[in-house]
Amino acid sequence: MNMKLTMLATAFSLVIAGPALAADSSYKAETEVKKDEDGSYKKTTTEKSAGESGSTSMETKTKVDVNKDGTVDKSVETESTNDPKGLMNKNTTKTKDSIKHKKDKTVLKHKKTVNGDTVEDSEKEVR
Repeated sequence: MNMKLTMLATAFSLVIAGPALAADSSYKAETEVKKDEDGSYKKTTTEKSAGESGSTSMETKTKVDVNKDGTVDKSVETESTNDPKGLMNKNTTKTKDSIKHKKDKTVLKHKKTVNGDTVEDSEKEVR
């Protein structure tokens, strides 16, 4: 009987202490959209999370412009940051993609930067 009582007390203490031993973590996301009368809009999404292993954040900006001639220009910019626990190990990646319509051609652009260094940069014209 004494052994059962000891086991029961141990199990109960683990159940009570479990949430206190769990890692603190958080997550937050926000989205904001601004629209114009001509159909253009800007959308910004921000996500942040933090936990026992570190923190991450990501911001995405989407922009759509409707021109007077009816063409649509689009761009998406993303900034992602990963900061694991420890010193001097934060990584930031930025990307920018865009599609712009000009008279008889479409211009596609892509650029990616990691920790301030450009690793991809391209431009392509499509007729």
